[in-house]
Amino acid sequence: MIAIGLLYNHNGMATWCIETAHALHYAGYEVILVIDDEQRPDLKNTVYPFKTFFFRFKTNSFNTTLLNKISNYIRVKILGISQGLTSEIEKQLRNTGYNPTLFLLNQSDLFDTRCITPQFIVSWAYPTTLKGYILKALRQTPSFFNISTLTSLVNAVLWYRKDWKAYKLANAVIAVSERLTNLLKSKNINAHLLYPPLNIDYEKKIKIPNGKVKVLFIAVNLENPQKRIEWGVDMLGSFDKKDQLEIHFIGKYTYLKDKTNSLGLSTTFHGLLDRKNLVEIMDQCDILIFCSSFDDWGYVQVEGMSRGMVVIAPDISPSDEIIKNYNLIFQQDNKKSFQDCLNRIMDKDNLLFYKQYCKERSTVFDHNMFSKQIKKLLPEFNTSH
Repeated sequence: MIAIGLLYNHNGMATWCIETAHALHYAGYEVILVIDDEQRPDLKNTVYPFKTFFFRFKTNSFNTTLLNKISNYIRVKILGISQGLTSEIEKQLRNTGYNPTLFLLNQSDLFDTRCITPQFIVSWAYPTTLKGYILKALRQTPSFFNISTLTSLVNAVLWYRKDWKAYKLANAVIAVSERLTNLLKSKNINAHLLYPPLNIDYEKKIKIPNGKVKVLFIAVNLENPQKRIEWGVDMLGSFDKKDQLEIHFIGKYTYLKDKTNSLGLSTTFHGLLDRKNLVEIMDQCDILIFCSSFDDWGYVQVEGMSRGMVVIAPDISPSDEIIKNYNLIFQQDNKKSFQDCLNRIMDKDNLLFYKQYCKERSTVFDHNMFSKQIKKLLPEFNTSH
């Protein structure tokens, strides 16, 4: 049995857990998805085709006094000593009658030296150098001289240490990009390239471009500086073909709508949507503009491509590897490069061609491809079907 976890939040790491469990289940493996009982109680009524286990870290395992909290911070954050989550999950699983033969863990700080079951961890962060971690942290904050920036820098150093400790000790490391895989291998890490899987709808028809070109921006918070959607809006505001665009936004916003109006853009703001309504809007759109310079993986890019959209993104990892077509890549923070990229695909024939390309490219990230790749790593861990 393969235990997959820990599903405790709502971001790409949670998506990885769910999609990986589906991929391996449909490939015939016995899997169990481990879910944080306190953080994701909303999933208790969700019916999955595989087993689930709602894990609760015992209350008495936490020390709540200020002194103990400080001590725990030093042990876990600074010294890199495991919190013991995975060994506790292992214990609870065995006490419930489950016998995991392998853990697939979606982040490095879940690696636990007290756990007797083999552990694979996912490596997301690129580049892998301390300098790379620090530069990425600086991109998260608007100013160098504030407490938020200092906190980000400290966390970057601590994550760098935790990641590398886990890379060296884990039975294997699952890297999400080829560039990341090669870097880890160059440091003698047992790393393997496995793109995060997604359920690709092969029957989904590509929308034939008609009328105005429909462009989409999507994020939980459209005004999150890390997503750089406001930068993209500014670029469209000075785009000489903006009158040919119909721009859609999915996500929370406060001031962005007023900004688009002041730039003379034709826009529709949909707010936050449930899954059904979200994909309906995606299916209507032609181009997904992805501006983020921070994301370690682009699930929204892969899904956009799988639904027949052209996806354009900056020339940074992993976006360049996801799209793998430099006609759809623009230089980060470069207005001319962005607008040239958009110009290349505005022609109706080009737009249809790139839609077809992106649809085909998305199949590289489907469940079947993931299952075939991970199958090469699993036999020695007795994870039989």
